[in-house]
Order: sequence, then C-alpha cells, then structure tokens
Amino acid sequence: MTWKNLILTVLIATLTFSCNKAKEDSTEEANSSETIITAALSEASAHAAASEGGAGFIAAQYTSQIDIMEDDQAQQASTGCRLSSRQCTSNTGTINWDGCSLVTPRLTTTMTGGWKETWTNVGDCTNGYLSTSDSVTRTTTGSTLNFSGGATITTDTNGGKSYDGTVFAAGGIITTRSNTNNRAVAMTPANSAIHKVFKGRRGSILYEYFMIPSLTITGAKVNGTNSGLGSSSANRAISGTMTVHHMLANYTATNTFSAVTWSDANCCYPTSGTISTTFSGAGAPSGSISLTFSTVCGTAAFTTPEGSSSLELTNCQ
Repeated sequence: MTWKNLILTVLIATLTFSCNKAKEDSTEEANSSETIITAALSEASAHAAASEGGAGFIAAQYTSQIDIMEDDQAQQASTGCRLSSRQCTSNTGTINWDGCSLVTPRLTTTMTGGWKETWTNVGDCTNGYLSTSDSVTRTTTGSTLNFSGGATITTDTNGGKSYDGTVFAAGGIITTRSNTNNRAVAMTPANSAIHKVFKGRRGSILYEYFMIPSLTITGAKVNGTNSGLGSSSANRAISGTMTVHHMLANYTATNTFSAVTWSDANCCYPTSGTISTTFSGAGAPSGSISLTFSTVCGTAAFTTPEGSSSLELTNCQ
C-alpha cells in the first residue's frame, strides 16, 4: 500500500452549505441545529476514512472542505489533490498543497498551506499508514481552501479562545491504532482543538468553530486489498463524541455517536446508528436533537423537540 492510500484525515469537516447559500449577508444556515449535527458527521467520517486507508489524507482534506458546496463534480475532481506534495524525513511527514486547484462548471478553488505529521514509527511515515500499536499526530498552522470569488475556509490547530472563555492550547490530532480494527482519534494535548473559519468574499465570518473529537473507529467503509485494515475487516462503525464550540451562536454542541455504521457496500452513507446532540452555553437551543440513520440509503430521521422529519443527507460520508 502506498502513502496515497492512507495519508490520514481531514480533519475538519465543513458545513454542508450549497453554493448559493455561501453569501455574506446571512449566517442562519450556520446556526441551525441540523447543520451542526451533519457537520459533526462529516468531520467524524473524514477521520474514519483516513484511518482505514481508503481515501488518504490529501483527498479527504480537500473533499471534506468542499462538502460546503454540495457539488458532486467538485468531490469527484478533488481526488486530483492526492498528488500534492508529501515528503517523509525520518518520522516527520510534510504535506504541502502547492496551490492544488479544482475547476468545475460551478466553481474554481485552490488549496494553500499544508499539514505536518509526526509518526511514532519511521516505517509508517514512509508507508503513509499506521501499523498496529502506532500513532500519528497531525498539525497545521493553516490549511486554506480559496474560492475564486474571494471566500476562504481555513483549518488550523493553533489554539485560541472560545466564546465562553475556554482557552485551547496549540496542539494536534492524534490517531492511534490499538489493534487490527480499532483506531482512536483525539486531540493532544487534551485541551487543544481543531479550529475552522469560513470567511465570505468581503471578509465577514460566516461560521467559526472549535471542534474536539474523541472517537473510536472500527472496521472499514470499503473492505479489500486497498484497505489499510485488510480484506476481512468489519463494517465501519463510529462511537464517541464530537464536541463543537460554535463561536457565532455562543453555544457548545456535544454530538454523541452510538454505533454509527456503514453496512451497505452500495451506499456511501451510514445505514444504522444514532447521533444525539445536547447543547450548553448562553445561546444554546432548547432541548436536544438526534439523527437516526436508515437502511434507505441517504436518508435519516432528524428529531428535535418539535418532532421528527426525514432528512436527506448530502455528499458521501
């Protein structure tokens, strides 16, 4: 297996705005509870894809950030960014986007900045994926998706201060493979976070999040020789939490994953399990919400204090 098959993740999954919603005069979509829970799903699934060797860090980073456009052509074209520069010196991997570009009929974007990887095993750095009992920590001072109209989406692990005064240290995302199937994703140090900012074309902030994963991932979305877990792995399942500090809405959302599982080889969405979300903070919505996945591919039941409705999922997870 080459590094392109598993250079880990992207961390930051973006909001699922459509292209015509990415405008400066409204943050209503960014404040919705539906957006928060689906953003948590997108973030978690990006970590999972990277840890199982199917998509690779480079393609996952780009595709995860492009989720914001709900553009299937963009997602397909994003695989070209797998060829961006990655160098490994001893146990340190360096990924530079080098202006990797994406052009579709709907948008033109480029990637700037990059990521640094610190592997516990030199051989893992060379191969680009984790062996059992090894770990890798990834940091970025700024990985930016630049839109032709001037809007940007930037991810960093530099730390900062939340709306409620919580101070996040500079850190990184650590992924550890404990055995054949299990991988853990967390922040190191524990008081660090993934920081994501979406700025409109005139510089106004449309959303700003701090995200803290604490996830256990088992199995693989697609089993086979191209999976870093081998052909006999179980179906991908995610449990744990993805905590989101919403800087504009002044609340914290704790998204709890309960056996969110991909079990249909012909469906790129979860087909069972639940994400339950509770809120705290001055701007917190009342009550809790949940997303329960269905065997009907691409649909889930979205439940709020007002009732339940069917939600059509966007973009493969």
